[in-house]
Amino acid sequence: MLPLQTIRNIGIAAHVDAGKTTLTERILFLTGRIRKAGDTHHGTTVTDHLAEEQKRGITITSAATYAGWVKDGQEYNLNIIDTPGHVDFTIEVERSMRVLDGAIAVLDASQGVEPQTETVWRQADRYGVPRVVFVNKLDKVGADFQLCLSDLRDKLGVHPLAVQWPLVEDGTLLGAFDLIGGDFLRFADGCRTEPVPPEWQTQYQHARTALLETLAEVNDDLLATYLAGSEPTEAELRQAIRQATLNLQGFPVLCGSALKYQGTETLLDAVVDYLPSPADVPAPTATRENGETMQLKGEVPVALAFKTVADTFGSLTFVRVYSGQLQGGMPLRNTANGERERAATLLRVHANQTEDVPNLSAGEIGAIRGLKHTRTGQTLTAVDAEAIHLESLNIPDPVLSRTLEVGRAEEQPRLLAALLRTVQDDPTLKLSTDSETGLPVLAGMGELHLEVTLERLQRETGLVVRSGEPSVAYAETIRNDATITHLLKKQSGGSGQYAQVELRVAPREAGSGNEIRNAVVGGTIPTQYIPGCLKGIEEALTHGPLGHPVTDLQVTLLGGKAHVKDSSEMAFRSAAADAVREALQTAQPVRLEPVMVVDVTAPECFTGAVVGDLNRRGGQVQGMDSRGNAQVVRGFVPLARLFGYATELRSLTQGRASFSLTPSHYAPVPGA
Repeated sequence: MLPLQTIRNIGIAAHVDAGKTTLTERILFLTGRIRKAGDTHHGTTVTDHLAEEQKRGITITSAATYAGWVKDGQEYNLNIIDTPGHVDFTIEVERSMRVLDGAIAVLDASQGVEPQTETVWRQADRYGVPRVVFVNKLDKVGADFQLCLSDLRDKLGVHPLAVQWPLVEDGTLLGAFDLIGGDFLRFADGCRTEPVPPEWQTQYQHARTALLETLAEVNDDLLATYLAGSEPTEAELRQAIRQATLNLQGFPVLCGSALKYQGTETLLDAVVDYLPSPADVPAPTATRENGETMQLKGEVPVALAFKTVADTFGSLTFVRVYSGQLQGGMPLRNTANGERERAATLLRVHANQTEDVPNLSAGEIGAIRGLKHTRTGQTLTAVDAEAIHLESLNIPDPVLSRTLEVGRAEEQPRLLAALLRTVQDDPTLKLSTDSETGLPVLAGMGELHLEVTLERLQRETGLVVRSGEPSVAYAETIRNDATITHLLKKQSGGSGQYAQVELRVAPREAGSGNEIRNAVVGGTIPTQYIPGCLKGIEEALTHGPLGHPVTDLQVTLLGGKAHVKDSSEMAFRSAAADAVREALQTAQPVRLEPVMVVDVTAPECFTGAVVGDLNRRGGQVQGMDSRGNAQVVRGFVPLARLFGYATELRSLTQGRASFSLTPSHYAPVPGA
């Protein structure tokens, strides 16, 4: 069993093209995990092993691997997850952040905090994951370390703790000042430690003073030392930074160029020094069957399944073990569905390669082969243990869909079987059936998400799949309140059906989701029928009067009546569903469409054309920001008006602009 203090479960996350996979590759090479570092442009990296990733040069699925790193004579075990940077694959970041103890946020030094960086930062905040920041590509034209620090403060509202400061001369990254140890780290043939040369002392002192002042804002002891005019020791400084990092009060910032192996060693040292081990993280909260919460402690094996993958040998389930120890061949219970499972084989995963292990202990990340009924976000525990549930994942709703068909009718079952497997692996995909044609409809997070999914589907099945034009996944809500009393009464000889339900629907704030409240008093609906009513309400909200899922409203169950003989849970379920449908029709339903945040980076000479085009698409420009000789235009644009935007933007800007889309909110369709 590995000592918990030597384990670091970390993820590498950032905006697309910031250098996450290159950094992962360099880490694996420096730690001796691989013999030769690959290149994303040539499709030779370890973690981007899918054909679709190698073709596009981007990460599509999060890839797990592991490595060892020695610092001060102690060997540390790093479990690493390389995550995608494109917003269409945000679930891969979400499920990784759910099981990680720490993360490395990578910034492109010339771009600062980009849109998807903000998204992954919020995801890490949601799960309380401490982070270190690596400012990458400092050898690139336009690199600006100070810009990155300002962006961290202004865009993310955090305290950046610059523990290193880069020294760049004539566009060459010479090295970095170590603001804690007081040395100069020269990036040449590795990383050499030298005294700070006299001609750079002033620059070094300015940077160190800035670090001490920022750290004093979040550490009272250091503030007292600083105000007293005393200089903290190196050990005191490291401890203060570690404490700020673990408490999410500050985030160490390091620098380098992963492509040239510059700064990678010191980054690994920072991971060991500042990011938590599983022993430093509070015990996770679990929920009992009766709804009570508890801190997970003890030796009972409990694990969370955070990803499932169908491979050549069957299904592979990635898990994080939170307590006890999983043994190979151990019987387990899925507490979400009550199914018994058997952990046939336990594995450690290195991208698309696996290694059998006899056990997985608390704090470790690995995989299980042989589970049949376990899906993303479900909890596994010992068969005879209490049924508890760990916190699951926040899964966003899809925003775009396509109708699919194959050339021959006899191939349709194969397509459906493959789609069902795909949807099980990726919870942001939703599968439904077109009511008019009977063809399957696949919904996902964007055009790239659906395009990659279809390519992979065709490659793995050999089917030729045709898809219709993309259509927006609309939603609906209501404008007014409505209170309805609905009576279900059927008598056809023998046992009948009787249920009367009174409920009220009311709109909620945009983006707040649905809330279902039970306000029944006095037993007007018997207790045993309440669950049926709540299920009926949930069912009715999946398909509103306009034909879309219903969101942003509150449904309050007020009361009803029951019959001694003819009432049943099923009768109340049907009555509640009918009552909701009637109430929604009365409350003036309105169709909603997804609105995206669009960030366009273009040379200044094209700014007018970019803004004019966004306005033509019904967008609302929110502002502009300078980035060197370019401008970043940010605006809100309905998703339905953005199909084919990449091609039109290239035409408008002679191919010199780039853009990113991030889901923002739902808004009423104009004229609806």
